[in-house]
Amino acid sequence: MGTTTEQSRSRTAAAVLGGARQLVEPAYLSSLDRIAPPMRMLAGYYAGWWDETGKPPNRPAGAAIRPALVLAAAKAVGATDIRQCVNEAVAVELIHDFALVHDELVDGDPRRRPGAAAWSISGRNAALLAGETLLAVAINELVDRPSVTVLAKALAAVCDGQWPYPELEYPGTTEFAEGSPMAEQRTLLSCACEMGAIAGGAHAAEYRALAEFGRHLEMACRLTERAGAAEQEADEEVRAALACLSEFSADESTEDLRLLADLVTSGSV
Repeated sequence: MGTTTEQSRSRTAAAVLGGARQLVEPAYLSSLDRIAPPMRMLAGYYAGWWDETGKPPNRPAGAAIRPALVLAAAKAVGATDIRQCVNEAVAVELIHDFALVHDELVDGDPRRRPGAAAWSISGRNAALLAGETLLAVAINELVDRPSVTVLAKALAAVCDGQWPYPELEYPGTTEFAEGSPMAEQRTLLSCACEMGAIAGGAHAAEYRALAEFGRHLEMACRLTERAGAAEQEADEEVRAALACLSEFSADESTEDLRLLADLVTSGSV
């Protein structure tokens, strides 16, 4: 979309993502080490760490956009050491991987990008257990940390957004249809921003600004991904997201967030 690319940057989006991966990947792998095989094998496959045989995959590593948003939000609120926010970054990526498992099981799609869905390799029951294991490990990352409440609300919204049968005549179910305002209020992008804000020590106004930034970013991303999406509406959401950052006086503190906003809404990740 190019909303912020005209501005001079001392960093690049690739550098932001690379820095996030460098901090988060060892901690993520350590969290998987706490899972007993064969669940660890399936969980790592969903996360993209290895292929169905347990070997390194012949494809690039994941973008780590959500962990990067956690760290960028913490940086924006002046966190003295963003390494203290790694637990939140790992947790949101674990929930993202759980959501992939959940989505594939609900859709029944035997293929995933770029290969086979794990349930089509291991069976639905094993995949279900692997997903639940990822969820449990994510929650464990945030034990005694205040951001666990944000993660729980985001998880509920993820499940709401994946509800596949709005036509069923159960009272109130139509409001949970995919794309509904309720399903979109709490998402993993806004969750990442909120958790980074909390872990970084944000005051109330900063927290609200970053929550809104993430919400507008998610809406822009959804509009971009829709077939025949109106680019004007998506651009408006990006502008609204960037306007939220006016709460922060120093542009340097929000530089990473601005770079990530461009990357997320460009469809590059």
